[in-house]
Amino acid sequence: MLEALGSSLISLLLGIPGKQSDSPATAQMLSWQESELFSLPPKPDPAAEAMVQKYLDDLSEQGIVTANQGIWIQSNLAQLASHQGKDPSLLPL
Repeated sequence: MLEALGSSLISLLLGIPGKQSDSPATAQMLSWQESELFSLPPKPDPAAEAMVQKYLDDLSEQGIVTANQGIWIQSNLAQLASHQGKDPSLLPL
C-alpha cells in the first residue's frame, strides 16, 4: 500500500499521472563458480612431505617411535604434508 501511495505521489510530483515508477536496476550476476572458495585444494607438496619424512627419520635416529608422532602441515585450505595428522589418539592430553 505504501509503495503504491509513494509511487503515485512521485508520479504527481513529476507531472506524469497514471505512470508507475521504473523498477530499480538489478545487480549483475556474480560468477560464483569461478570463486576460489569452490576450487579443490591442491595435492600435498612433495617438498613438505620430504621435510616431514626427514624429521621423522631424525626422530627415529634418536630412538623416538615415529608411529606415535602426528604431524600436519597446512596452508589455507591446502594440506601440504601429513603423518598421522588426523589420528585423534595422538592428541596431547
